[in-house]
Amino acid sequence: MRSNDTIKLLRECDAGTKMAVSSIDEVLEKVTDTKLKELLQESKGHHKDLEQTINELLDKYQEDEKEPNPMAKSMSWMKTNMKLYMD
Repeated sequence: MRSNDTIKLLRECDAGTKMAVSSIDEVLEKVTDTKLKELLQESKGHHKDLEQTINELLDKYQEDEKEPNPMAKSMSWMKTNMKLYMD
């Protein structure tokens, strides 16, 4: 059964997984600890798998994917990079 709330939730989850992968990629470039790097790569893989599952469901309902809000993405980038810079 198709519900508008289900579609909205799937689209928000899609944007969230894309933003998570993007944030992990930003941090991965700067990580030197091997264990942390492996953990982040594993987490990225889980998010990519979840994103694929969500996209399959959206395709099934003939709905478009949702990109993360550009303002939220830029604020996340600034916060992440400021924290990395300060450490």
